[in-house]
Amino acid sequence: MFPADLERVGFPNGGNALPVVPAQIVGAGGLEIKREDTQQIKNKFKKLGRMVGCSGLCASVMYFIMGALFFWYAQLIPDQCNRNFDAVFNMLGLWNAILGVVCAGFAVTASEMLGAMTHAALARKYEEEGRASEAVEQRESAEKEVNCAKKISIFPACLYVLAQIGLVVTWIWGMFAIIGANWWCQGPVLFFWLLLVFNLISLCCSISSGGGARYGYSEFY
Repeated sequence: MFPADLERVGFPNGGNALPVVPAQIVGAGGLEIKREDTQQIKNKFKKLGRMVGCSGLCASVMYFIMGALFFWYAQLIPDQCNRNFDAVFNMLGLWNAILGVVCAGFAVTASEMLGAMTHAALARKYEEEGRASEAVEQRESAEKEVNCAKKISIFPACLYVLAQIGLVVTWIWGMFAIIGANWWCQGPVLFFWLLLVFNLISLCCSISSGGGARYGYSEFY
């Protein structure tokens, strides 16, 4: 074939350069890579969601165990004890059980927020790729997830405030009950202080784990 004929079938400079690959082929390969990137984003947030779910479940179980311990020990208070530690321990058990419900509720809320973060991350990716219509769809999905998370979080947030106030009041009540306690109250007093320390440790752990997130919804939005 003559150089002019070679140029017509896609070989520049009469066959002295590499052939021109049609744009459709490059596009197909590019789309395949983008699909992999999209799947990686989804997998990353799915993995993070499992971690958040497990963390919330562990915190919930821990508070339920604490509540069960308080309820159990309230039944062991000697009748000779001159302070109503049974009522104190029952109230502490109630508030810890409520905190267990709160942790489960916040885990569900976090799951919804992670869904919103997934959509927001995909929306930003699609915008960078010039896929405007898909980006808009992801933005709308993210907004729906955020609104849903806000509604879900109202109930556990109110319970959390109530439980924290109840715990503080009950712990103070127990401290005043220690004053003037007789010899038969020594066991309940010791158990009271031990569980107070354990309760404070569990509270600090839950606060630190909640504040350790490196990413937020606004970072992707």
